[in-house]
Amino acid sequence: MVALWSGEFREDWRYGFAVGRLRVLQTHLLESGRVTDLANSVNMEEMLSRLSGTAYAPSAEATGLAEQIETRLRDLRREAYKLVTSLSLDEALRRFIQGPEDFRNIKILLRQNLIENSPTLQLSDLAYIGPEQLTEIFEAEKYDALPQAMAQAIQRAIVAYYEDKNPRNIDLELDRGVFLYRRELAGELKNEYLLSLCGLLADLANIRSMARLKWLEEDRKLLGQAYLPGGSVELSRLQSALTNTWEAIPGLFFVTPYAELIEHGLAFLAANDSFLRLEKYSDDYLGEFLRSSNQVIAGPEPLVAYILGVERDIRSVRLIFSAKQAGMNSETIRDRLTVG
Repeated sequence: MVALWSGEFREDWRYGFAVGRLRVLQTHLLESGRVTDLANSVNMEEMLSRLSGTAYAPSAEATGLAEQIETRLRDLRREAYKLVTSLSLDEALRRFIQGPEDFRNIKILLRQNLIENSPTLQLSDLAYIGPEQLTEIFEAEKYDALPQAMAQAIQRAIVAYYEDKNPRNIDLELDRGVFLYRRELAGELKNEYLLSLCGLLADLANIRSMARLKWLEEDRKLLGQAYLPGGSVELSRLQSALTNTWEAIPGLFFVTPYAELIEHGLAFLAANDSFLRLEKYSDDYLGEFLRSSNQVIAGPEPLVAYILGVERDIRSVRLIFSAKQAGMNSETIRDRLTVG
């Protein structure tokens, strides 16, 4: 796998204490070997035994095993967000970290406003903008009280929805909006690492969108609607992939950093009608990028890497537990996990 980050980190000694604290907490994250051991567990009892020595052991306060595990994961996620935001000394950094939670809440409220009988879901209190404040803004439709990037994303989502009353258009516009919002904040912070992270996330999302549309044989114009800006892979290259054979697509990406991901992920998809390898390679690419933040002695980058690392751990534990409940074999589970 090629190196996805070759830039230099600028030391910011305001974050010296924060980085030192997170270095200790990083030892509590699940290493790849521990994730593999969990996936290789013969049964649920063995999996729980292996979890018992980690921060992810089920909570005894809840009733029922599934609820115990979910409660613990939810508590850990909350603790991680509260810690990282408390250590963030720049408002733009807190907004960057909490941005996805803000847009998740926006998506819930906008769907409730526009779509009849839309489910009433609980808003996240991990967002930068409090749920009560955001609800009041939506009730009054005073979107200009929000940051400009958010307000513009909401307006685009409303217009897109009324074009054909398709809820998918809301999601597409807001997914694009969160990328634009975070890229704007990374620029405000003048942080090249976070700007590159935004580009990587956009590229990975765009490649997965292309693969799904190719597999579903959907209209190529949908790729333009789903395309996220800010990455290094051009829309024209992705559109060309849709019109080529599966075998020819890797050649189109030979000069990009994603040649390995495309070659192995799409080959497995074409042969097995499964996105497992594509998702795994995407997570591996992200993990490799995040590990480069270990070079930082003092700076904000490890805060972002830590919260994304916690998110990846939670996905892994949740996936393994669900797979074990469904009786899935260990080999299939390992194929679905990031263990690189």
